[in-house]
Amino acid sequence: MGNQLVATAPSQILSVESFLADASEFTFYKSLGSTRFMKVARARYQDGYAVVKVFVIPDGSLNLATIAEVESIMLKLKHASNCLPFQRTIITDKSAMLVRQYIKHNLYDRISTRPFYNNIERKWVAFQLICALNQMAKCNVWHGDIKSENVLITSWNWLLLTDFASFKPAYLPDDNPADFNYFFDTSRRRTCYIAPERFTDNQSMLASNELRDYDVAVTNAMDIFSAGCVIAEIFTDGTPLFDLSQLLAYRENKFDPEAVLNKIDDIHVREMVKHMTQCDPAKRYTAEKYLNEWRGKIFPNHFYSFLKFYIGRYCDTPLLSADQTVSGLHKDLDNILQNLVYLENASETLVILSSLLLSCIRKLKYCNCKLKALHVVKEFAKHLPSHVILERFIPYLMELLKDRVPRVRAQALRTSATCLTFVSQVPRSEANIFGEYILPSISLCAQDTEVPVRQAFAETIAIFAERALMFLDSPQQDLNTSYISALQLLRDLTQNRVQVLLSDVDSTVRECLLEFSVSRLCAFFGRQKANEVLLSHMITFLNDKQDWQLRSAFFKSLLPLASYIGWQSAKFLKPLLQQGLRDHQEFVVSQTSNTIASLVELGLLPKNMMIELLKETVPFLVHPCEWIRLNTVAVICSCSQVLGTIDVHCYVIPLLLPFLQYQILQVEKHHVLLSALKPPIRFVIYDLVYNFPQVKNLFNALKTKQDNRLQNKVSFLTDLDSQTEGMLRKLTSKEITSHEEDITDWHNECKSDGIRRHADMAKDSETNATTGKVTSKKSSNRKKETVQGMNEEWRTMFGADNSKVPAPSHVTKKASSTNLSISMSQLEHKAQATYHQIPEPKAGDIQFKYASCQLDLRALVHHNRDLYKSDLNQRHLEEIADTTSSQPITDWRPKGLLVAHMLEHRGPIHQIAVCPSNNHFVTVSSDRSVRLWESAKFEGKSVVNRSRASCQRFGGAVRCATFSGDEQIVCSSDDGAIHLLSIESMSTRATTEKQDTTSTPILYTYPVSHKQHGRVTDLKAIVNSPVVVYTTSYGNITALDLRTKDSVWELKHDLRNGVLTTFCVDPKQHWLCVGTARGVHICWDLRFKL
Repeated sequence: MGNQLVATAPSQILSVESFLADASEFTFYKSLGSTRFMKVARARYQDGYAVVKVFVIPDGSLNLATIAEVESIMLKLKHASNCLPFQRTIITDKSAMLVRQYIKHNLYDRISTRPFYNNIERKWVAFQLICALNQMAKCNVWHGDIKSENVLITSWNWLLLTDFASFKPAYLPDDNPADFNYFFDTSRRRTCYIAPERFTDNQSMLASNELRDYDVAVTNAMDIFSAGCVIAEIFTDGTPLFDLSQLLAYRENKFDPEAVLNKIDDIHVREMVKHMTQCDPAKRYTAEKYLNEWRGKIFPNHFYSFLKFYIGRYCDTPLLSADQTVSGLHKDLDNILQNLVYLENASETLVILSSLLLSCIRKLKYCNCKLKALHVVKEFAKHLPSHVILERFIPYLMELLKDRVPRVRAQALRTSATCLTFVSQVPRSEANIFGEYILPSISLCAQDTEVPVRQAFAETIAIFAERALMFLDSPQQDLNTSYISALQLLRDLTQNRVQVLLSDVDSTVRECLLEFSVSRLCAFFGRQKANEVLLSHMITFLNDKQDWQLRSAFFKSLLPLASYIGWQSAKFLKPLLQQGLRDHQEFVVSQTSNTIASLVELGLLPKNMMIELLKETVPFLVHPCEWIRLNTVAVICSCSQVLGTIDVHCYVIPLLLPFLQYQILQVEKHHVLLSALKPPIRFVIYDLVYNFPQVKNLFNALKTKQDNRLQNKVSFLTDLDSQTEGMLRKLTSKEITSHEEDITDWHNECKSDGIRRHADMAKDSETNATTGKVTSKKSSNRKKETVQGMNEEWRTMFGADNSKVPAPSHVTKKASSTNLSISMSQLEHKAQATYHQIPEPKAGDIQFKYASCQLDLRALVHHNRDLYKSDLNQRHLEEIADTTSSQPITDWRPKGLLVAHMLEHRGPIHQIAVCPSNNHFVTVSSDRSVRLWESAKFEGKSVVNRSRASCQRFGGAVRCATFSGDEQIVCSSDDGAIHLLSIESMSTRATTEKQDTTSTPILYTYPVSHKQHGRVTDLKAIVNSPVVVYTTSYGNITALDLRTKDSVWELKHDLRNGVLTTFCVDPKQHWLCVGTARGVHICWDLRFKL
């Protein structure tokens, strides 16, 4: 355009808005500045916002040929990722307009905007600036006016070099600043980053600005000098390297910028800036050489090998949406951590990627993408310094607490708490962040309308309280008030929120508070407040008879609370623990026993209380629940270790004798005590007696029967009511053994809401049967010895004389017209047939008179008859089901009603299997876990549904599962194995680490070779059979006997019909039908294996 424009005065001054009227597709929005040379505006158009630079044409004689170069530059830099040339030119009679995309921040503004750049971000911006110069050099394009105002920075720290000055003069007079002010000092900052060689006093060169060849006039060395000045401004936090007068003096070696360069801490950056800003342009390198020369010194290797290409993917057109960007980061999370943290040990570089992540959070639309973003934030926070977490992550997390989706709000709370745990140092600028920002933001979550949010707040409130206290104790804290008053204010605020949670109407919220926060809140409140605020409210949870999980959580949280209060807690622990031992729910009893063991180990229970609790706990040694038995053993061993040797022999061992097969001395050792215990009572017997209303009459009948068996005589059970007689028949039909009769003793405890019972299991089964007379005096003494320490109400039900030779068991038979025989317990040893004189039987009596060998034979016959009858009934039902035909309901449609929402699995769920009784079902997943669920729990009333038990001890993803009966689960995993699991032994929420090491739910593992058979594709159990059939990807169909752990039969499928995907087996084992991936169905005859 020429230097004559400087002296040209416009004939009329118009606003920039008037010029935009000539471009109808652009609508004026805001003026961005106006100078004599150009007017700049921000305008709307159909794709967003644009920057329009307007040059007012003073007269028609002005040559606008240089404007055409703008379109040429745009075509050349089309694929330059760090360059943003003008994208359109509009020439009218009054003006020439240059249009480009609008970017909010330039480098000059970003340097002084929070959060301030750290060292790695400065290097990243400098690296991108030199990359932009390298991209321009490869396209044979030069900028001509590089300064911090022309370097644009996106919200994810991507650099774009813009406003290419092809229309500005290449040379300026060194004695007249008017040209510089007119063309280059548009911001009026007086900074000058133009190369010294562009100032000249040669009039011929100045005149060539009119008809210059742009590609020849401006050189790469000139842009290198300007870029060096911008890099110096980056590393000195905005201090300019030159103004116009200093640059002219530097051109004549009369000024040294050493004072500004010394502010750059990194010596390598200082050397590179010095090299880029040399007066002699011939000594300056090209951009590519600067990248290669300072690789590994200033710019880390992962800038070249990973980061530039990875972030560049999200900057290419078409740009990805925010949800797509977050999903990509979440998918590549492992790869990112592997490249930046584990291999390069450059965790600080995650700050750059976190800018990309945080720039998308406010624009996310989908719930799953928001949850993914929170997960990535949590993983990044593990490797980032404290000030980055507080300055960058916390504001976005607090913003997500206002999200409309409850799951997002709940997860934002958990992520905030987790990120705060990674804060190890408190910056002085963030010392008041808790009191002024975080606590007011999270306080409203305690009264959120959604239960999951309140649950998350209950889980994390202790973490927030702890971190707030840490910030309060930090030396950077500048308190306007005293420390004591500030601490009291923090405790009062936390106490109010905790009391709201403790009185929440939903029990799951209170359960979360007990499980996750009580122990930490004790330390936060102090001993007195913990007793007043926490314990007084927690005791009321035991009144909730409907939610056993809340009661179990109470006893689990009782340990840390008592540990913090100390020995003073003993006075209130005893009634609470006794109530837990008498609870009707087995999980609560198990957790109570575990708590007692831990309290004993910590020395929080006095000696007399230990002995009293032992008397109530020892009978659980023969309880049918394995978890209760194991925790009871833990209680006994803990007490034995704390008590002295004399106390163990005086108090502990006498209590254990009725439940031991043989006497032991090392009571404190778990394995010794477990090996000596008598077998437990079966669940089927326990349930029958537990639910029987006339329990006293039943005990009397069992006691009379036991005494007669011990004396080896025949007796009659007279005066029995119909209910007791029916219960005796049920017990004999369940094959109750003499051992179970001897050790079974039952407590019935009457309460206001009904009758509740416990199995006390306090009976010595080893009896000393005398060959002579058994006097009533000996029997009475024997009862007193057995029932020592038991309740008076039941003392008459205990007692059995120890015998070296066990007496034979008998079979009861009712003397009635039905002549129905009832099988009793089997004999443990051979005994001679003995007969006694039988008195005349009365109507309604139950008579005993059989030899031992005859009893064994009769028991075997009746057992086989029962099996045969059960098989006939099963076949009859199957035949009825096969022959019955019913028309399908034509107008029925599924309602799509959501019954339950389960969130425990961390990976895809591959299969759901239902047990034959429909009481349970199991899910298997890629997260290598098997989870057992109770069907009765899923009635749509619970907000959070939890699995009853789980097992996570597999070497690969679990693909298939089925039930073998109601007590065993068979599943297959990707590591080439089929596992048999016991439901009773699977770990639950009530189990502890001590229990997990004692037993494993995996009974055994059957290997399936990947090389010979391939992966297991499906797995099913045959009804009423211990045989499981599985198919493999190589076409094998194998039947596995769970008893012998060996294959029963095997079929070979032709893979030309497709890979086996599913199958079904006839319950009668006559046929088997398979389906393949090609849609082929093949039926096999299992009788002939065809």
